[in-house]
Amino acid sequence: MEKNTLESVMDRLNELIRQRERFQAKYGARATMFLGGLPSLFRLFYRLNFDLGVSAEHRRKAASIAVYIAESHDFCGESNLGVEGLIDDLWLAYAGLAQLLKALPAEALQRHWLSSIPFDSVCAMSGQTEELEPHVPSRVIGLLKSFID
Repeated sequence: MEKNTLESVMDRLNELIRQRERFQAKYGARATMFLGGLPSLFRLFYRLNFDLGVSAEHRRKAASIAVYIAESHDFCGESNLGVEGLIDDLWLAYAGLAQLLKALPAEALQRHWLSSIPFDSVCAMSGQTEELEPHVPSRVIGLLKSFID
């Protein structure tokens, strides 16, 4: 049986994250700490898109972020850069989570959290996207900010 899109994206992200040493060599240990939560954040955004208890505006935002993460040919494409190309996906995922946490009750997001990583620790990291910004090209940061606003 063929894998569905969710499973194939999760597999691709997990495979890239196994190359964390290369990511750390370029961006440092602190930025690398954000990597582990990316597959679970992708799943959260994907699932939130189908939650009819959440407003259409927030479902669209979650869907847009999930599609961006799933696309390997994005602004810093991992299809060309490998794991190093996840830097923009990380910034967007954590910045998007921060926005959704401000707009929705944490429980609305937490019910879609399927991870061994504690939800609270990922939420805390969502307030620290400024640590990733120096590693993302400034033009890309501007585009990503426009994308989620």
